[in-house]
Amino acid sequence: MLYKSALLSLLIGAVLCFFTFNASAEQKQDAKTFIDNLLYGELKHIESFGFIYVHIENTESSRLQLNENDLTDYLKLRFKNNFSGVQYKDKTNSLADIKDPKKIGNLWCGVWTVGDDYPVAYHVECQLGSFQKDRILTDAVLGYGSKHNVPDTIRRSIDDIVSRFAVKFFKVRGEM
Repeated sequence: MLYKSALLSLLIGAVLCFFTFNASAEQKQDAKTFIDNLLYGELKHIESFGFIYVHIENTESSRLQLNENDLTDYLKLRFKNNFSGVQYKDKTNSLADIKDPKKIGNLWCGVWTVGDDYPVAYHVECQLGSFQKDRILTDAVLGYGSKHNVPDTIRRSIDDIVSRFAVKFFKVRGEM
């Protein structure tokens, strides 16, 4: 697996170097599309989503008014708004019934906070993938604030990440 990853990185680097110096704007766009397909092409197989969840790691999360169920509901709402036309049906209770795991997507975000007043440091990381490959796209945000603004900042971070995921998802699929 490490060999395949290193070879892919080398190939991408060579393509980028060639097209940076020798290509027209159209050829550069073709190269970007080629690289996106190499890196994110597995997104094309996803037909629906079966797992959307936010995990919070913090002993003071209740003092910050952060709740896994509320943030998971928020993530599902952001998914519904950004991935219109893509169905979500929870598959966590029927994992054995999944016939083709590459066709079922998942969206997971982890939220970590440290502190309960000022400063409160936070880290939000989200991953989008399939039941076959759980990390096709990843993105993260790191910051700090007060206990009064961190919950809203975390929600905005999740919203921004999900929006970027949706753009990449639909572009790779040729739907945008």
